Parts: sequence; C-alpha cells; structure tokens
Amino acid sequence: MARKNDTASKDPLAALAEFTAKRSSAKAEYMAVLDQRGNALLSVNEKSGMRSLEYETLEEKLARDTSEYERIKTALRRPISMLQVRPALLVLIAIGLALLEAPANKFLFDVALQSSGIVSYAASAGTTAFLLILAHFGGRGLRQCWSGIRRRVMLGNIAVFVFCSLLALGIIAVLTVARAAFAADSGSIGDLLTSVRGHFDNLGPLGALVAAFSDTSALVLACINIGGIATTFLLAFFSHDADTDYDHVHRTVQRLEARLQKVHQSYLKARTRIIEDHAPHLVGYAANYNTANGKVIELKTLLGQTLTDDERFVLTELDQLAEDAEAADVAVGVRPSDGTVHDMRDYRRPVASEGA
Repeated sequence: MARKNDTASKDPLAALAEFTAKRSSAKAEYMAVLDQRGNALLSVNEKSGMRSLEYETLEEKLARDTSEYERIKTALRRPISMLQVRPALLVLIAIGLALLEAPANKFLFDVALQSSGIVSYAASAGTTAFLLILAHFGGRGLRQCWSGIRRRVMLGNIAVFVFCSLLALGIIAVLTVARAAFAADSGSIGDLLTSVRGHFDNLGPLGALVAAFSDTSALVLACINIGGIATTFLLAFFSHDADTDYDHVHRTVQRLEARLQKVHQSYLKARTRIIEDHAPHLVGYAANYNTANGKVIELKTLLGQTLTDDERFVLTELDQLAEDAEAADVAVGVRPSDGTVHDMRDYRRPVASEGA
C-alpha cells in the first residue's frame, strides 16, 4: 500500500516515462541474453550437433549402409536371422568361461613355468582365451558357409571353420595327454614335452588321447575345455546371420546408429547446460519487463491514454528457441530440467490482463 501511495505521489507523466524506460531496458537486456544463448547454441551445434562434421559424416555413412541393408533384405526376402545378444553380454560370458577353464589348465603351466603364481595363471588364462577365440571364429565360419546374396559356397569361411576347429581340438588333446602324463610325475617343461611326445609316438594321437581319459584329472580338464569351446561355438553360430554380407551390414548399421546417438546425446547435454545457464537471466529480465509494463499500463489507464501494441506485447514470445529446444528434447525422449524451459511459460500471458 505504501508503494502505491509512493507511485501516486509522483508526477504521473514522469513516472510513465521512468517505467517506459525501465521496460525498454529490460527488453533490450532480454534480447541480448537471447542473442548470447543463440550464439552459444549455434556454436555447440557446429561443434557436436547436426551441423558438425562428425555428425554429417556418420549420417552419410549410415544412409549409405542402411540403403545397402535394405537392398540385401529385399533380395533375400527375409529379416535378419540371428540371436540378438549385446556385445557386453558376450564379453561377460567369455570372461566367465575363461575363469572356469583357466584353473583346470593351470596345473600344466605350474609345471612348465616352475611357478604357481600369477605368471602361470596368466599363461593359463591366455591359452583359454585363445581357445575361445578359435571357437568363436569356427562357429561363425560354419554359420556363414553359404551366401544367399552371392549364391555360392563361402570356401574361405569353411576353411576358417576347419582350421579353427582342428587347432582348438589339437590344443585340448595336447593339454589332456600332458595332464595325464604328469598325474604322477613332475619335472621341467622339457620333461613335459618329452613325455607328451613319447605318448604320441608309442600310442598314436588317438590312442594317447583315449589312454589319457583313464586319468580323472585329465578327463575333467578335457570336459571343461570342450564345454567352454562348445558354448562359445554355439553362441557364435547363433549370434550371426547365415549370410556374411547381410550380417556385416547389419552390424555396421547398428554400430553407426550407436555412434550417431552418442554424438547426439553429447550435443543435447551441452545444449541443455547452455539453456540452464541462461534461463535465470531470461526469467529475471522477463519479470522486470512485466513489472515495468504493468506500471505503464496502470499509469496510462490513470491518465486516460490508449494502450498500444507495446503494452500488449508478450516479451517471452521472442524466445522461440526455447520452444524448439523443448520440442527437440521431447523428440529424443529427454525431458527438459525443471527451472529452465518450463519457467519461461510463467511469463507468456497477456500483460494487459494483469493491469486490468
């Protein structure tokens, strides 16, 4: 009430000029902040947004590979046929299998390296990982032995399957025979190799392996290794499409989409930070503008002057970029933070009604 009396005690025309000047100043400051924010958003868009070189390059590659994917899909007349397993899950399964198999193989490396510490365990884990990698490539090679798009047998994939399978089984056979040979004896790595060679020379490869199965430790080692390899083989078989080209372009499209989404999310975070940084200033200047405009309307009404478009002007309608940013957030499923874009709505109402 005291503030009203203070306003009324002033010369109305002088007060009107004062509040008109304050309104103009608030509007100018508001527009200056909008310009600053617009320049910042444009800069971040050119750096990591849709105008950035990285985004445009990825988008171009994605469009090209998506077109190739649709072409192959139309030619084969079927959707992609593969077990959709996240790469992270496959890595976890592989690590679990390696942790399961490594202790079974560790005994041999304890003998061979004359050490029972981290060195022998690392060597055992490395051998196990190599076996799992062979199983993976073998499973994929068998899965993609025929190309529907090329209409021919993929001899290279068949060769990979045969080579990886034979090498993996050969390593397991050597490990199994060595484990049986050292069930009762011990010695250096030279003794280990001599003993294994003697078993193969006397009994033959198959005979030495069958004889090794009579030893429980060797049989357990073989079962664990074969189980791990079989699991990895089946995962690789069913997690790839039968057509090598279809499988390759599908994975390429998925990878490009993930990279494009990552770039876009980085841009959204940077843009949100910019909007949040400028929002308090915009809200403050909008409040100053509304307060001054309300006083102008009050004084013009008191003086019997006609209200112009300046009094009916809604300052926050200048902030079209905030509306565009909010729409973009909704489009990608990211909700704007409280206290940023939504706060601007508080000032998007006709000021003339406030002074009425």
